Amino acid sequence: MLSNLKKPFIKRFKTERGLYVYDVNTNDILKVDQIVYDILGEYGELSPEEICKKYGRTYGESVTMGALNEIKQVVKKKVYFCQIDLKRFVLQFLLKNWR
Repeated sequence: MLSNLKKPFIKRFKTERGLYVYDVNTNDILKVDQIVYDILGEYGELSPEEICKKYGRTYGESVTMGALNEIKQVVKKKVYFCQIDLKRFVLQFLLKNWR
């Protein structure tokens, strides 16, 4: 486990119709497949190597690497799965600078 990793600010949930991730910063609900749902449960807690080792047994190494790379690209583009609460950060920034 790596101490410099942080979990994304998300909430995963299931319904009868599928698996979903609520991204707190964008206020979006995303429908995801099983492997992305599983990986996001430990993304930021386990290293990419640990994730591949753990989920590669279940989904296969290439599928696991593909899902992990998709998540990494989305994080890199800062579209979803940000690791801080942006709303709280902006609010604190505004309050600090308006005093």
